[in-house]
Amino acid sequence: MDYVARTVSDFAGTLPSKPTVVAILAVVDQLSYFSLIAGIIRAGSCAFPISPRNSDAAVADLLRKSGAAFMLVSRDKPMQKLAQAARQLLDRDMPFMDIPSFEEIYEQADITEAPPSLHRKSDETALILHSSGSTSFPKPIYLSHRNLIQWGLQPCKQSPSLLNWAVLSNVHVLKGYGEVDLSGRILSNHALPFFHAMGVVSLCWAVRSMLPFLSEPRRSLGNSHMQMTTGVTLSNFAPKSPPHVPTPESMFESIVATKSQLLFCVPTFLEEWAQSEEKVVFLKGLDAIMFGGAPIHKQTGDALHEQGVKLYPFYGAADDQIMHSTGEKTNPGPIETIIRRHPKVNCAIVFGRGRFQAGILVEPSSLGGDGNFAREAFIDEIWPQVEEANRIAPSHSRIFKEMIILSSPGKPFQYTAKGSPRRQVVIDMYGKEINDLYDGTSSQCPMAEAPGASTGSTEEVDLSSVEGCTKLVRKVFRKSLRLEEGEELKDDDDILQLGCDSLQAIWIRNEILSSISRYSETASKSKALACNFVYSYPTVASLALHIHEKCAPRVDGESSGQEETEDEKTLKKMRDLVEKYSRDFPVHEPQQTPGLPPSTREVVLLTGSTGGLGSYLLESLVLKPDIAKVYVLNRPHATVSSAARQLDSFKERGIDPNFLDFSKIKFLEGDLAAPENDFGLEEEGMFEELRKEVTCIMHTAWRVDFNVGISSMEPLIAGTRNLIDFALSSQLPRPPRFIFASSIGVLRNYPGTVAPEASFPDPSIALGSGYPESKWVAEQVLTRARESTTLEPVIVRIGQLSGGRNGYWGTSEWVPSIVRSAELLHCLPRSPGLISWFPVHTAASALTDIRACSDPFLHFVHPAPIPWNDMVELLSEALLVPQVCYSDWLGKLEACQSLSQSEIESNPALKLLEFYQSVSKLPPVSDNAEAFGFPHLSTTLAAQRARSLHPPVLQPLDRKDVAAWLSYWKSVGFLQAPSFDSAQYTNTLLTSWRSIQFESPPFVVCSNVRDSVANFRAGKNEFRVEGTDYFDYFESFIVVTPCARATS
Repeated sequence: MDYVARTVSDFAGTLPSKPTVVAILAVVDQLSYFSLIAGIIRAGSCAFPISPRNSDAAVADLLRKSGAAFMLVSRDKPMQKLAQAARQLLDRDMPFMDIPSFEEIYEQADITEAPPSLHRKSDETALILHSSGSTSFPKPIYLSHRNLIQWGLQPCKQSPSLLNWAVLSNVHVLKGYGEVDLSGRILSNHALPFFHAMGVVSLCWAVRSMLPFLSEPRRSLGNSHMQMTTGVTLSNFAPKSPPHVPTPESMFESIVATKSQLLFCVPTFLEEWAQSEEKVVFLKGLDAIMFGGAPIHKQTGDALHEQGVKLYPFYGAADDQIMHSTGEKTNPGPIETIIRRHPKVNCAIVFGRGRFQAGILVEPSSLGGDGNFAREAFIDEIWPQVEEANRIAPSHSRIFKEMIILSSPGKPFQYTAKGSPRRQVVIDMYGKEINDLYDGTSSQCPMAEAPGASTGSTEEVDLSSVEGCTKLVRKVFRKSLRLEEGEELKDDDDILQLGCDSLQAIWIRNEILSSISRYSETASKSKALACNFVYSYPTVASLALHIHEKCAPRVDGESSGQEETEDEKTLKKMRDLVEKYSRDFPVHEPQQTPGLPPSTREVVLLTGSTGGLGSYLLESLVLKPDIAKVYVLNRPHATVSSAARQLDSFKERGIDPNFLDFSKIKFLEGDLAAPENDFGLEEEGMFEELRKEVTCIMHTAWRVDFNVGISSMEPLIAGTRNLIDFALSSQLPRPPRFIFASSIGVLRNYPGTVAPEASFPDPSIALGSGYPESKWVAEQVLTRARESTTLEPVIVRIGQLSGGRNGYWGTSEWVPSIVRSAELLHCLPRSPGLISWFPVHTAASALTDIRACSDPFLHFVHPAPIPWNDMVELLSEALLVPQVCYSDWLGKLEACQSLSQSEIESNPALKLLEFYQSVSKLPPVSDNAEAFGFPHLSTTLAAQRARSLHPPVLQPLDRKDVAAWLSYWKSVGFLQAPSFDSAQYTNTLLTSWRSIQFESPPFVVCSNVRDSVANFRAGKNEFRVEGTDYFDYFESFIVVTPCARATS
């Protein structure tokens, strides 16, 4: 607290004569947040925590209304971006400083000199909270020091000393605040944010001495200063950055682990726990459970009551605020007011009380009496008005198209005598429609990202012609991309190149299937569409043709002829691309005197430098003394320069830029596939400079996406051809050396035992997804260039790269996704076979080694592979999850497709489900073959050319590597810290022990769970837990028989 107080005072410059308002806009752990609030108040200022869920306009309005002097902003990019956006909307300068990390606060705590104490008046403002928005924006709520003390005293047991203190402090304590003494009890408030009143109240209960917050000089209070508030001990998640995001499961585990006796949470968590009889039994044993912010759903309350849970109702004034099951609130007034302004809207009523998100009932100003109404057209017409309302609403209150219900002629809205809608009566009237809406969207794609689900249009879809299919696809694509009237979308534009993400692709698929399935004559044919058709056919023209071929109604007896399979179409496309980009290679015509000795000055053109491999490769190149210069060519970014992105990439991967000579690096921004064939370079004369200087091209830039089809990869192939043309246009006596980073995936269908370092002209060897298919095409184009020109490209097929020196391993890749799934599926998959992964920084060093190589093909994989199951063993021990066979793990993953929005988003393995499913369909492999269907590659030539592929540079993967990966993933919030005594882990472990049918399972009580796993596998039959307080819990599952070695 003193550290924060000193930091705030130093930033403010001088100690204020009256409290300075210091705003907090942060996503940090609870302990750090408490330190911020307490430190600001200790500095004599007024803390104003602002919800990070507010829009930039709402944040700016709150800063303006409160008169905040400056902001403390957490270092994560979303908060920095929100703070910058809010500051731009203010009419004055708003300085802000980065919030110190937990380590900075507490490591400096002992050496920080506290600022002078300031005695504030009890009625001066100590803290500002804000409403959820009673008007168009939230309003500040001012709390004095007196208010905070009153909040802290509310649950206290009545006592003479407390009454004495109440008189001395002029705080009036009403009788009957409570007859339970909470002092010393543990209260779990894991899910309560401190920018919310519920979180602040729990803080006030926990403060054991309010003296730092007092306004008047200290008086002699006897022993009463020890009883100034309840003295509750709070239990929270351990501090980390980014902070732990509470889920029902993780919070429940922490309640058990911290032995909490009291619980304060939001209704969503209770509703989740109510589904488990075991959790209900545990919760019934707590002293009290408090929730607020929203009601519990009636079905949940009834179920808890039936299970013997005592429910104590509290009554208060009702208002129009809609309290969601998340604890967030939506103020319907501003949203309804803006939408009602549309001339075709008679009335609008927001709903969603006790639900995850808000929806809206809209009564059009006129409806066809026969119920005939163009619903979709009407929603499209009013949608700009909805978007205007969304711009001022917090993110949790925004309305999406799938959450709009239009009234029906048979159920018109009811109004009061004053003309106001009878809100609850109308909502009850449409109760079935609302329930059906939530039930329907719960199993669809995540709503927060989708531009809108099917609006139930009655417009006829004509699938009998390509033109009709084109009209359907064009309309859905435009809606998905949110294109305004007049914005162009060509029929051959690739929407994946235009920013369509995976969630939008899911929505497009659902929308098109919904349109096709609406008609009986085509409903069954929708199943013939490719599962990933948005990725396989990402243009209007290609998808329309695919839909027409598969779904067009046929006249009886009409034959569509012998249709090509999807694989046949892809193979043809691959061959066509090779032919397209292998035509008319230019002839190299050097413009420098051939007789001169070759220069020893090496200049490299590097692509993809901000990627994992590219970053380490740039570092390796710059550190080479014989390399004079590195031109770095990357695509431009709207707001961040190439150099800034490179520094961010270095930082993320643990590369210290201070050890690099940046004078050797020239950052360029352009597009390899630019039609002018000059890389789209804006700097005048730069392309000619490259032609004169570059002696080596290292091409690593490629789109790593296993969902998209080869059509979406064509710009990358075009960029490779442009690089070939550039190399052959070089003014040097010989074209630059050309090193292309290909992939082991090109050989995914290799039929033999060991794949040689050679060309494979049959495209079927790479068939499977757009990534390896496009790499194969690029390989073939480069091979033809070698055969017909003086260019000598080197194609390096690189195997699976693991984490770098600091453990960095991209979280979107297939291996990290499996590891992340362990926290959600509570298991890891075993599978036969070997893995030849090697660290990404080692691969970069090896690429640097082969700059002078002239071999056409090389293979980079680890020369000393280890069994996949050995790796799973290490991960299983570290994450405390059991191992299951691959098919069982895949079944659990497939079952997650029907889970809630937040659960789907938290499991990145679902995005790669098709890849994991393809692995399960492969023929069984032996323990000596490569796991997961990857081919075994010959590395004879690579081993001779790259010394980095040998010890001591390259060592076998072991526990140290696993620890580094896990540490990195936890540091970025991709993984959570494991909890050894979680109910889930214990259940699974004991169940697996039961299956071995011990007659009387022995236990030894020790202190290390990891040792227990090792001992159990070694046949010692020992289970080790920390302390002896867990036996009651274990006895509910299995009879505990301490063996002779047990000490207690």
